[in-house]
Order: sequence, then C-alpha cells, then structure tokens
Amino acid sequence: MPLASPAPCSPRCNDHEVELAVIIGKRGNNIPKEKALEYICAYSTFRPMSFTTLPHFT
Repeated sequence: MPLASPAPCSPRCNDHEVELAVIIGKRGNNIPKEKALEYICAYSTFRPMSFTTLPHFT
C-alpha cells in the first residue's frame, strides 16, 4: 500500500527522513581524501523521526 501524506498539515506533524550512516572502522586524524575509504567499516540506513509543531517553509 503506498504511503500518503496528510493534507493539510495538522498542528503536530510527523517529520520523516532517511539518511545514510557511515560506520568508521578505525581511528584516524588528518586523513587524506585518497585514503578516506580505507577507514570506513560499513554503511547503513538511519531513519530519524521527529514531531514538529510548526510547518516547514522551503
């Protein structure tokens, strides 16, 4: 079933987003761009959710 967004936004709305999380596998400092991928252990999705009381203006 497809997700539908509420219309119009109620005074208290759910705010959903999905982000990419990068898990760092080893310590480092002043790492050059060329070696940055050597420090990444894994990738995952991160789904924060918040409740807002004001509408978003873009």
